[in-house]
Amino acid sequence: MPKVKKRYRIMVFVILLLQSLFTMGCWDRVNLSKRAIVVGMGFDSSPQEEKILISAQIVDPTNVRTPRSGGGGNEPPFWIATSQGTTVFEAIRTMTHVSPRKLFFPHNQVMIFGEELAKRGLKDHLDMLMRDYEFRETNWILVSEGKAQDILATETRINNIPAFFIRDLIIERRFSSQFGVINIKDLSQRILSKSTAPIASYIFLEDTDEEQRLNMSGTAVFDRDMKMVGILNKRESRGLLWVLGEVRGGIIVVTDPDQCTYSLEILEATSKIIPQNKDGKPTITVQIKGSSNLGETSCTEDLNKPEAWQFMESLQNEAICQEVTAALAKAQELKADVFGFGDAFYKKHLRVWRELESNWQEIFPTLEVNIIVESTVKRPGLIISNVYSDKGE
Repeated sequence: MPKVKKRYRIMVFVILLLQSLFTMGCWDRVNLSKRAIVVGMGFDSSPQEEKILISAQIVDPTNVRTPRSGGGGNEPPFWIATSQGTTVFEAIRTMTHVSPRKLFFPHNQVMIFGEELAKRGLKDHLDMLMRDYEFRETNWILVSEGKAQDILATETRINNIPAFFIRDLIIERRFSSQFGVINIKDLSQRILSKSTAPIASYIFLEDTDEEQRLNMSGTAVFDRDMKMVGILNKRESRGLLWVLGEVRGGIIVVTDPDQCTYSLEILEATSKIIPQNKDGKPTITVQIKGSSNLGETSCTEDLNKPEAWQFMESLQNEAICQEVTAALAKAQELKADVFGFGDAFYKKHLRVWRELESNWQEIFPTLEVNIIVESTVKRPGLIISNVYSDKGE
């Protein structure tokens, strides 16, 4: 009998324990109806030099339109709240003067810094963004031509919330590979590096006949003090991505001596950075491998001949090499090791790096870099020769 009572007590205890676990409330629950959901943030220089101007793009649920409901009013589904402060943290808290709800940041997508502020330097404005637990390390970092506030206030099509529109542009970058991208996590790694220069996507407002629209193109480059020192254009940006092994797609247009063009669709690409120290002289070898398909041509060359494919591959190799060379020349001009060559020495030749580290800023602009490209063109699509060729399919 005593054993039965003991088992019964244990059973009751277990049931009560489980019941308490499953009925327990969330101690850190956040009621979203009482929060202003921020999806994009902008940082600009303030008219008061010692302060920073912050813009928050806040979702307005009363004007959000969905394909199913067709709801929403004529106003944009977002509004921009602004404030300024001596520090980022102070400016964010001051936002409660204009927003009746406390700002909620876990859904934030992008952080955009105005070019004027970026040139002054971002070193004093990143600490809170990397320290606060509400900001996800996957937030994208961008630099805008002009004010970041104007970028966030620009109405967009397809996705009518600008921050989400910009996020989608970044996600779909694989179709061009013509601008660099970086999030908080990767930016912090570059900042912590002893040699690698930070970068950010570059965005601007493009004037058309009908409207101003957002355009992402190029890559902003910073020095080791987080001051913006220049911009890589589309061609130079893809040259950078070739070296980093981050080219995911895009079109390479090459022209032969007869002015015939081939449009080659990039399928895949890999890269390898090899640091060497020859007779006390540091050098870098960059090996790039890639493949593509023939997407379009104006040439009447008979593509049944292997020589035609070898010729296309040689043109492609040269085009890739030229893009990397252009990126290297611009980076060396800016004295910004955006490729991570210094880190390559640190990882593979630590003793050599200890000799180079203190003078890397002077060594990098004249660093010898050898570029080796091996690429293939795989398939011609549904037809062999040019559609207007007398040779037929």
